[in-house]
Amino acid sequence: MTTKHTLTLSPDYCLEWGFWEAVRELLQNGLDQQELDPASTLTFEYTPQHERLTVGNHNCELKPRSLLLGISDKRDNKKLIGQFGEGYKLALLVLTRLSYDVTIYNNEFIWKPRFEYNEEYESNVLVITIEEAEVSSPGVFFEIKDVGQRAYAGVCEKFLGANSPTNVILKDDFLRSKVFVNGLFVCQIEKLSWGYNFSADRIKVDRDRGMASTFDVTWQASKLWEQTSDPKQLYKEFAKDSLDVEFCVRPTSATSNAIVEQFKAEHPGCVPVATQEELSRNKSKMTVLVPQVFKNLLVRMETFVFEKGDTPGEWLERFDHAYSEWLPPSGKTELAEILDASKGWCGVCPPRGES
Repeated sequence: MTTKHTLTLSPDYCLEWGFWEAVRELLQNGLDQQELDPASTLTFEYTPQHERLTVGNHNCELKPRSLLLGISDKRDNKKLIGQFGEGYKLALLVLTRLSYDVTIYNNEFIWKPRFEYNEEYESNVLVITIEEAEVSSPGVFFEIKDVGQRAYAGVCEKFLGANSPTNVILKDDFLRSKVFVNGLFVCQIEKLSWGYNFSADRIKVDRDRGMASTFDVTWQASKLWEQTSDPKQLYKEFAKDSLDVEFCVRPTSATSNAIVEQFKAEHPGCVPVATQEELSRNKSKMTVLVPQVFKNLLVRMETFVFEKGDTPGEWLERFDHAYSEWLPPSGKTELAEILDASKGWCGVCPPRGES
């Protein structure tokens, strides 16, 4: 007996998606299923001689109700990538549009997607036929035929593996500036010095799993660097003002102390400053211009003696003592008013004798 389910999905939906995006959705669902049930292990296999890619999970099943758009059992679980209830349906649509032969082995049933003209909508729509299988499968497996080795290699470049560790810094050259979530490629941020694989509860991605907030990535990357046991590498990241450590404010005490000692060894007797204003204000001392986040760490761990310039009020008081006798009465009155107002002014002026 064969049943047919019609989805109101046009072949033109998600036109910007290609093979990777479709397989990514299947992998994302498989990873989420494995997270929900560790016994439901992810399968990701490629058979070169048959050009066949299989993605799926043991010990699970797909219900026909899951074909409804918006149906999802994962919406409140922040550890899972998928939250929108569309994933595998869109994958089937894209793969069918790209003319791949797809079969879903779903326990006692076999599901097949195809496009079919619908008179009511006057358009082709996605249709899923379901029939009983001669041999039952041990779970849900998406079998995609006619997958060339180049297409498969493209997927492998963007998938770190089913059990890849998360919340780690990726230091391989080919992974630099790439951001992954639960092992799946999300985006590339060129200003990052390193790659990262985050867990889904740390990085929020858009519906297409193709973009993450630069702020979120930078914040979480900084948190990883705070935990590093490699102070020499962290010193280099600070020194070059790397985006990766923009919010790295509290490395471990041991790491912070090692960084301070390295700075003092490389710049003996020098004071770290972060702005041109600080640089000009400390002309009587040896200074090193460093990024603000680097300076913040150094001065938090070590006492550096900085030149103190006059406040605006102190500068005006010097002017009053030196020149008030030459001012007319109206000028003296105005200067007194300015002096009184200056008590609330902040900041410092250049050291005496400088302008």
